[in-house]
Amino acid sequence: QFKGRTARQNWRGQYCVVLNADDYRALDKGRQEALPPEAYRLRAGGAPFAPSDPEIALVQRILEFGSKESERRLENCKAVYNAGFIANEVCERVWMQKGWHAAKAEAGRGVQVDVTLEGEARKAFLDICVRYRYMSAEEIAEAASRISGPKAAPGQLGFSLGESLIPDRNYEKLPMPKGVVQGRKSVLFLIDVSGSMSTNRIGDRITRLEACKSRVKTLIMNEKVVCDGDHVGIVAFGAGLRRLLPRPTAGTVAGTAMNTSLGGGGSAHIPGPPTSPTFSRTLSSTSSTDGLSPAGRSLTLASCFVSNASDIVGPVNRRHVTMLVENRELESAQAGTQKEYGDDLVVFERNGADIKNKMLGNFTFMYSALYTCASELMHARYRNSSRWIILLCDGDDSGGGRSEASCRELLRSCCGELNLVIISVGSDVTRGSVLQSFADAISHDGGVGKYIAAFQEQDESQLQDAFAQVEESLLLVGGGQTEAGCS
Repeated sequence: QFKGRTARQNWRGQYCVVLNADDYRALDKGRQEALPPEAYRLRAGGAPFAPSDPEIALVQRILEFGSKESERRLENCKAVYNAGFIANEVCERVWMQKGWHAAKAEAGRGVQVDVTLEGEARKAFLDICVRYRYMSAEEIAEAASRISGPKAAPGQLGFSLGESLIPDRNYEKLPMPKGVVQGRKSVLFLIDVSGSMSTNRIGDRITRLEACKSRVKTLIMNEKVVCDGDHVGIVAFGAGLRRLLPRPTAGTVAGTAMNTSLGGGGSAHIPGPPTSPTFSRTLSSTSSTDGLSPAGRSLTLASCFVSNASDIVGPVNRRHVTMLVENRELESAQAGTQKEYGDDLVVFERNGADIKNKMLGNFTFMYSALYTCASELMHARYRNSSRWIILLCDGDDSGGGRSEASCRELLRSCCGELNLVIISVGSDVTRGSVLQSFADAISHDGGVGKYIAAFQEQDESQLQDAFAQVEESLLLVGGGQTEAGCS
């Protein structure tokens, strides 16, 4: 392209191409195959690498890397196709068995059709449905051999690899994402409560915030996805953070001037956890004139408290989740000034921004919120669980807090041990490429990183599909189950 443009202007060879080494670090996922070794040693602010023969040292090497990367991606497609082929054969046979499935009506979910398999047979079937792309043909067939009917319709499935019509049974299965530890999940829902979440609607019935919190509640209440042994947290963010779940325990309340109406106000500073960035938490009174929403101008005592800094997630309590939604605690947090924020925003305050007295819904310091929560979730005490952040937003970062580059660097440093799913709601997000880069930073080293844009707001269908992807991702962790049917 560059040669052609310069040649047409009769200035053959008069061109200079500057490449960003970080782009190729992301592309080759740490394998250091796309560029010469010298290019990978470059650091920001240092001298560039200029090879003596760029045609061979750079151009040819990059083209060769592109060919290998294309082959690798085609192999991945081949694995997904073949694994999906045999998994579909198993599923088809299960659904053809008389008495192995039934329909039932569920509140808020319509009529659900589910298999009636029990115990180990159900687990084996659901393992195939959820993890097929990470299983070899032999492993899928072995799992199928453990599928038997319920008590009301006994019998074996009777599926064997020999009868499969799979095109290539010797495909190489995909590796399980590094961040998926088989066992307990620690899932943090990071929810945008900026003003636009309550002023914009999905359809003509509910606001973006109402739609999101309803989906979050439905997901957490599903015991087949979020199991009893899992840990969950809900944090509202805007002009800082507000921790809503888990509820605080005795002795974790900061400040004594607060009461049920927070009329007197008060502030306190709570030290952050040892492995997180220096974090100054400021508690201040709710505003008597919120200007955002009439919801929740008085808060219950329980929702005035801030959790212990050591517990950004805690054992799942579905009753507390229901209370949070029904008592409109996210709306109360949005309309109040109670919040916590770190030194990055203190600097912003010194430049004239009165964050302390602003309602939580007045800004969208998304990068600062993500940075803080990811730092805390990477604490050693969560090491033996599969760590997840589900971020819900409807706009771009306000600017003034953490930079997108510092966020990306932190996520990259998690080395695949953190999983991140970002869902943007509505069409106000203009910097989706930044959110995609955050997801890429996680997947770079083997974690689950996804960015899903649910921009259509005529109804909830895109948001529903987005949360279906969240469920599918969470089900990669051992212990979870889901309906294997359809609505």
